[in-house]
Amino acid sequence: MVECLAWSGARAAARKARFPDHYTDDVTTLVNNVTAEIIAKYEKNSRLTQSLNNSLAFFLFDLLSIADRGWVLALTRGYCKQVAAKIASLPDAVVLVHYKASVRFIFHW
Repeated sequence: MVECLAWSGARAAARKARFPDHYTDDVTTLVNNVTAEIIAKYEKNSRLTQSLNNSLAFFLFDLLSIADRGWVLALTRGYCKQVAAKIASLPDAVVLVHYKASVRFIFHW
């Protein structure tokens, strides 16, 4: 994404205008799909989903420095809502609770 900014010359533009709508829509879809993958496979392959969860958290954290912060926080809120909905539907979702907490920790870091 930083390369896209450098090539387009949009680094000096306002944060909301740095990326075209189709680009932010694609990133939103990517984050939603990765979140769904984490939720779907957290029991079967915990090492992979933990790594995926951490990578997503750091991606969102890094995105705060180059993109519209309101949009990034909306992506984070969507992640938290999806995970919270899954946690509420399960009697024992300790792993997902830890994943959600790790994302919050990275943002408070």
